[in-house]
Order: sequence, then C-alpha cells, then structure tokens
Amino acid sequence: MKSSPLLKAGSVTIATVFHVVTEKSLSQKALARMNTMITAQMKVLNDAYAGNDPADAESGRHTAADTPFRFDVTRTTWTVTRPGLTSPREGRSAT
Repeated sequence: MKSSPLLKAGSVTIATVFHVVTEKSLSQKALARMNTMITAQMKVLNDAYAGNDPADAESGRHTAADTPFRFDVTRTTWTVTRPGLTSPREGRSAT
C-alpha cells in the first residue's frame, strides 16, 4: 500500500458555528453563562482532537491521537422561540 502524506497535528482549523435556541431572551448574566459554556465545550472538543483525552483509569495512558483538526468558533447564533413550535424558524426573533 502506497503511503500518503499526513497533515501536521493542528494544521487544519474548522470554522464552527453554535446555534443557541432559548424560550426567552437571555439576561446579561445568562448570556455570559452560555458563552462560558460554549468556550468550555470548544476546549473539550479541541483537547479531544489534540490527543489530550483523560488518562485511562487502569493503565494511566492517554489513548487518543493528536489529529490535524482544531475547531474555532466563528459565529454564534441566538434564536428565541416559543414552546410547542415544530421548528425554531417559526418563532425566530433574533439571529
């Protein structure tokens, strides 16, 4: 089997968009909390793709590979919708 070129670890950045859907407009405190949650989730995602997984409880070894992929939040959309709608687009008030 012919070997193919490998991408360097962390060499590919994937633009990531978060879509947040809520039942009501968020207060500044709630908005800050959501942004903190998004930041934390991005860290988990990037750590996983960088091979920084939690060590195996029995062996103490890390088992994930350091991949070429990293993620960057390029945009977050905020949608307010009413409960019971079949689609967030029906109640959209902000993007």
